[in-house]
Amino acid sequence: MNWVFLRRKTAEGPFDLFSDNDSVLGHYRRVSRVWLAIGISQLCIGAAQIHPTVLALKQGESWGLSAIAGAVWLACGCLFLVLWMRYHRKSTKLRKERVLHE
Repeated sequence: MNWVFLRRKTAEGPFDLFSDNDSVLGHYRRVSRVWLAIGISQLCIGAAQIHPTVLALKQGESWGLSAIAGAVWLACGCLFLVLWMRYHRKSTKLRKERVLHE
């Protein structure tokens, strides 16, 4: 595995790895797809964890660790969907800027 170390003096401005809008837009799209896939999968897992708990409560049985685990999965899924939304908004903004400059 090869490593590359990139440095830039602080006085020269912020360090941007991607130089053009198309590269940045592609990066944001890839990252947002990952966040979306993780968020949806965690929401599905959380729903699958909570569903048996709801059925058990309807039958008068006690709920257990499954409901807590399901709530944690749902909360994590919502967190990843918030991250997806942030990257999606950034990519939408870049797409609009690209259309304006063309």
